[in-house]
Amino acid sequence: MLSEQERVNGAPIRLILQGEVGPVWIFKSVNDLLPFSFTGEWL
Repeated sequence: MLSEQERVNGAPIRLILQGEVGPVWIFKSVNDLLPFSFTGEWL
């Protein structure tokens, strides 16, 4: 859903992830988190 929303808006969605302990992960775009995602155009 995030990948589709990013594509529809034409703008990156920044993701900030953190667990109860440990590092904070910041992704500038959903594609950084899911580099092998695909759209329905590939089907």
